[in-house]
Formats: sequence, structure tokens, C-alpha cells
Amino acid sequence: MFDDTCSSKVSGTQAKFCSAAKAEIICFSILMTYFGVKAMYFALRIRERIFPDEISWYGMVQVFSRSRFLPVDSPESYPFGLVTHIPTLYFFVMGKVLTLNVFGINDLFFLRVVNVGIGVVTILFAWRLCCLLTDQVLVRLLFLTMLTNTLMFTFLFGAVSYDNLANLFAVMAFYFFCLFSLRRQVLSLQFALISVLAGCLTKVTFLPLALLFAIALFWRERGSIQNVRKYIGTIFSLTIIKSQLIAWLVIVVMAGAGVTLYGGNWLKYSQLSPGSEAILSLENALKYRIAARNYVLGSYKKDSISLLEAQRLALQIREEADRQDTLMLLDIAREEKNRKTSIEPVMGRLEYSLAWLGAVFSKTFGILAHKSMPKEGWKEMGPYYTFVVIALFGFFLRARDGLTGLKNCGFQLLFVTCGYLFILMQFVNYSIYQAAGVLNLALQGRYTFPVLVPFYILCAYYFVVAWPQRLRLWLTATLGVFFVSGEFPWFLQQVTPDWFF
Repeated sequence: MFDDTCSSKVSGTQAKFCSAAKAEIICFSILMTYFGVKAMYFALRIRERIFPDEISWYGMVQVFSRSRFLPVDSPESYPFGLVTHIPTLYFFVMGKVLTLNVFGINDLFFLRVVNVGIGVVTILFAWRLCCLLTDQVLVRLLFLTMLTNTLMFTFLFGAVSYDNLANLFAVMAFYFFCLFSLRRQVLSLQFALISVLAGCLTKVTFLPLALLFAIALFWRERGSIQNVRKYIGTIFSLTIIKSQLIAWLVIVVMAGAGVTLYGGNWLKYSQLSPGSEAILSLENALKYRIAARNYVLGSYKKDSISLLEAQRLALQIREEADRQDTLMLLDIAREEKNRKTSIEPVMGRLEYSLAWLGAVFSKTFGILAHKSMPKEGWKEMGPYYTFVVIALFGFFLRARDGLTGLKNCGFQLLFVTCGYLFILMQFVNYSIYQAAGVLNLALQGRYTFPVLVPFYILCAYYFVVAWPQRLRLWLTATLGVFFVSGEFPWFLQQVTPDWFF
């Protein structure tokens, strides 16, 4: 990751290079250690029922830990949702890891510490990706400072959450795709495919990312069809490397698992990810808090149950945050019925896009969980917006050079990142907004994390190049100090005792 070419006798340019390399190693070590300490602090201090959905994912992992291979839906699993017909790689892996807890440590703490480890590995792959794409030390260090000082990102790695493994696979996919583009090693492409398939077996929302990766890959390789045909021929010969053959076998197995899961769901339920009520009896499905919320709200809107019946069912939801959300949504639906108008979005798609960006930024640099700590107002959010605007200015400033500044991988980063955010914004969140009339329902900053790393690389690079050479160091350092002070120190200023054990 670093260039270790410094010797004891150097001069001029070599001396400057050695000095920059040493400074980079020191800053890297400090930032990585700082990230690990913060994530561990969250893991060991934040009490139960604070981290987003952790109570469900922790319960699911326990169910998997007690199964020899894959469990089936049962009274033990009903409160946590489906354990079949869903991507289960995270729960399977964490379930097996949990069996290794022979240290007498509380299971929840043990799994949280494992997730901190996943976070450290994610940061390492993100750093390798940035080093692969740019040789500019300021860009690298600004990127690492931003990534390790984004509050919701750090906070989430202290929790038991399948988002953590999905985010790791996303960063690995970006890294190996770019590595393949630059070095043309077949094994890199195979690792990229394995990362994408593993992501799809971890979380259903990885599917759009996989599609965008496939489009970007086909577009980049559109002139290399002959090489692909030639390589496919070697698969059936004795010339293929053993490691590549093993990788292809892993790819085939994982692809088969994905087709079985999603194809089976589509053929049987006409959905890639069916809800609990489509598979379980209604009584058992309603034991899961999210299924209960959706059923209560949907039934009331369709006049299948009265408001009083809906409220009674809502009060039976065990988790307070979900119970309150359901009652709030019922109130909104009641008001719509009283006005005798169908729910129509107050905002059009363009206006919604601006509101969506503001909400996502607020919940990324703040915290949205079962207790929330969002950043609001120009004083807290203004510098983040200014940074992105300057990065956009730098991008258009270098538009004549295309995206070659990131070693010809800039287009891939930009296409996949913007494509994923567009799908999330316009096809997922806007549809929920249309149905519920509530801006913040299911709108979370953490849902953008699969593309946070490429977004930060692009922003860091074009922020730095937007300035004259003599100003870059000071302005980059100023922005870095802002990110650091606006994360963990800001959290400690805002937090109240009820967040902790």
C-alpha cells in the first residue's frame, strides 16, 4: 500500500518523496487506530435496542448458531422474520463464528467485536482501492480521513448488522474490478465476481449494484470479446491455472445459490424477496415487527380493518420505535381518509431529490437508529455541502480530461455510484414516499454505504485538484480537521446517558 523506496542517503526530489511517504504511513496508522478505537467504543458502550435493527439480526444469528447447517422457519425464528427465502450469508457466517465464543464473553459483545473487525478490513480494502487509483498523497489522506470520520459509518460497525458484510463485499468488488481493469489479471476479475455474488447472498439490495457492475464491465470490455472467447477455451483445457479453476468453481456454486434463491422466489411468489406473510401463516408472520407494521398499515388503508383494530394490533408490536412509527403512519392515513383524497406526493421528483439528499447527508454525518442524532441546519451541514460543491466544481474543471485522473477507472466509479444512488432515490425511496406520504420513512444514510467509498474517492480527488498547488495542503488539512471534529467529538457533546449500558 505504500512505497518503501526511501534510503538513508537521498537528496532533492527523493528526500521530499521519502518525507511524504513517511508522513503518509504515520497518518494512515493514526487514522486506522482511531477508527478501530471509536468502533470498539460504540460496540462496548452502546446499549441494546439502539443500533438499527440489531435486535432482529442478533436474534437471527443466534438461530443460525443453533442449526447444524441452515435453519427452517420456526417459532424460535418468527420474531426475527424469515430465515428462509432470504439472503443468509451474514447470518450463516456469524452463526458459525458465534460457536467459537469460548472466552466467556457475552455473545452480543463478541459479535459486535467481530463486526468491528469487518469494519477494519473494509477500511483496508477502501484504502487499497484509493492507493490503486491515485498517487496523490493529499487525495489519499483526505479520503481516509473522511471515511474514518463519518459518524453513521463508524457507528454501524459497532453493531451486529448484515449491512457491515454487504459494505465490505461492495468495497472488495470495486477494488478487484479496478484491479482487473488496470492489470488485466483473470484472478482479479474472479475475485470481483465472487465479491458481487457474496454481496447478493448477503443482502437483496446488492442486486442493483451487481447489475451496474455488469453493465460497467461489459461496456469497458466491449472491445475484448476475442480475448474472452480465448480464455473460455482454456477453461476446458489443461492450461488453466489451478487457482483460477478453484475460483471458477466457487463462482459457479455461489451463482447457483443465488439463482436458486432469487429465481425460486420469483417463480413461486412473483417477488425476489417475499414478505413473511407470503410464506408463513398470518399469526406467525405478525410476530415480526416489520411485517406487523406493514400489515397493519396496509390493511387499514384497504379498509380491511378499522382504525381501532389497527391501533390495537400496532400496540402489540414489541419494539417501541416500530410501535410508535406504526401509530404515526396510521394517523397520517386517517387524515388522508378524512379528507377523502388519495395519498399524493407533496413533492415532485426533482424537489424530492433535493430533500432526499439533505435527509441522507443529515443521517450519514449524524446517526439514525432506534435513537437518533441527526445533524441539522446550515451551521452543522453547510461545510459538507460546500465540500461537495467544490468537488463538483473540480470535476467540471477537469471535464476536458474526462475521468482519466483516476487511472481510467473514474468512469466505472461514477457510473456505478450515480446509478445506485439514482435507483435508491427514485425507484425505492420515492415509491415509499408516494405510498406513505412521509419523507423519512425507510430513508436512511446507511443505505448509501455500498457506494460511499467510490463517492468519497471521487469527491476527495476533485476537491484537491480544484485548488492551485500552493493552497491544496492547507485547505485539505482544514477539511480533514472539520471531518474529525464533526464526528466523534460532536457525538460526545450530543449524547445522553440513555444511549449507554
